[in-house]
Amino acid sequence: MPTGYTSYIKDGKITSGKEFLKLCTRAFGIAIDLKEESLDVPTPNHFEPHPYYEKAYKDSLVSREKAYSMTLEEVKEDIISKYNDNKGRAEKILEEYKDEDKKYLKVREEVEKWIPPTPEHENLKKFCLEQIDMSLNTGLYEWYEKDINKELDTSDDTIKKYIDILRANADEKLKRAYKKYQEELKRVEEKNLWMKQFLDSLENM
Repeated sequence: MPTGYTSYIKDGKITSGKEFLKLCTRAFGIAIDLKEESLDVPTPNHFEPHPYYEKAYKDSLVSREKAYSMTLEEVKEDIISKYNDNKGRAEKILEEYKDEDKKYLKVREEVEKWIPPTPEHENLKKFCLEQIDMSLNTGLYEWYEKDINKELDTSDDTIKKYIDILRANADEKLKRAYKKYQEELKRVEEKNLWMKQFLDSLENM
């Protein structure tokens, strides 16, 4: 029974050892980018770096440049914007949790009033109450209330620390992106060398 590869020989699409060798390169890391593609898609003789890595590197350059060029006023506006976003998000989540808990507590109150008909039913009531108690979000209220009630700090010291964090994060992001991009360039260079050596060797067949 033919495999996904040998079916090309069976169907007459491949009639030479050279063609079959080229097709089988798809089973190796050399053509890993084509792993999900149909075998009908030909394996290229030359590979290019994946555009994602170059874009990520360029984007991180832009982000770093922005982090180092922001004025104190722009940083202050960014702090205020993030403060308002965090506060608004916390208020929304807290409201959702409280609405959810109202539903739990309504059911809990009704379960609590239920009188089990026999001692054997007591465990059912206990289990139901435990399930509801485990689901309540009351333990998270304080966490979100802190975010809501947190005072906005736009002092010079806070702005300076914020700038330092922005720049440190931008530097780290650029460092990671550059490393990944260089690794991708090296990977493609090695793939192309492998493919060149492979194609050259077929000339001797």
